[in-house]
This record gives sequence, C-alpha cells and structure tokens, in this order.
Amino acid sequence: MFQGGFSESYSQYLILRGYDPSSSKLIILRRALVDSWGEPGFHQFWRVWNPGVGHLLYRLYLVLGGNRIRSLSTMLVFTLCGFIYDVLVMLMFRRPFAAFTAAFLSFGILTVINRSLEPILPQDRWPRLLNVFINVSCLAVSIYGAVQFQMFVFP
Repeated sequence: MFQGGFSESYSQYLILRGYDPSSSKLIILRRALVDSWGEPGFHQFWRVWNPGVGHLLYRLYLVLGGNRIRSLSTMLVFTLCGFIYDVLVMLMFRRPFAAFTAAFLSFGILTVINRSLEPILPQDRWPRLLNVFINVSCLAVSIYGAVQFQMFVFP
C-alpha cells in the first residue's frame, strides 16, 4: 500500500478514511474539524480528525508494524506524538514537561479499548449526539488526567 508518490498516497489515504479526494478542501476541512466529533467510536474520531497529519502518522503506523501488531503500533504512534509535543514545549519554556505524552498515551489506550469493544458496542447505531459526547468525554478525561500528572510530577 502507498507505493506511489506522496500526493498519490495521500489520495489513497483519504479514500481509506472515507473522504472523497475530489471534494473541495472546504468539505474535507469540515469533515475533519466538525463532522469527526460524531464519529461512532473514539478510534473512528482519530481516523478522520486531521487527514493531513493523520496521513503522516498512518505511514509511521505502517512502519511500526501496522495491523500486524495493531494495538502496539497504535500506542507507539500516540505516545511518540505526545513526546514530540512535550519536547517542543520543553524547548520553548526550558522546563520539564510531560503532559502531552500522558494525554496522548491516554488517547492511545482509549483508542485501543474502544476499537476492541466495537464488535459488542455498535456505536454506529447510536445517536450522533451520544457519540459526540463520548468522544469529547474521552478527550476531556485524558487532558484532565494529563494536567494532573504534570502538576504531580513537575509542580
């Protein structure tokens, strides 16, 4: 998969994530930033949240083992993303920071759990508003926990 150039593989990635690559950028942006909140499941939310960055992260996911070691690859990608954010914050403010790593690790855990529960929790049949609530709650709980972790470890 993704044997062609970057733009060709990006179009393939968009199709894989349910986007229409021939759509206008505004339609793609609307789906990514507005419609993604109602996706059925936290794991589905992340699949469509940011197609530009998602494409790069998906390529990293494939390098790390992809679907062969799905849960581990997912956790590694999320944790690495959080770590990169933390390094940038540490460079900017010149003080230890670990909140993003904690938050993204939590996002990864919730993504893996939600994906594993998909066969017994058919969220695609649930009201859209309930899915929005669940996705926002997963983000909020993760961020709250990460802030608490940061304050505990680096007061």
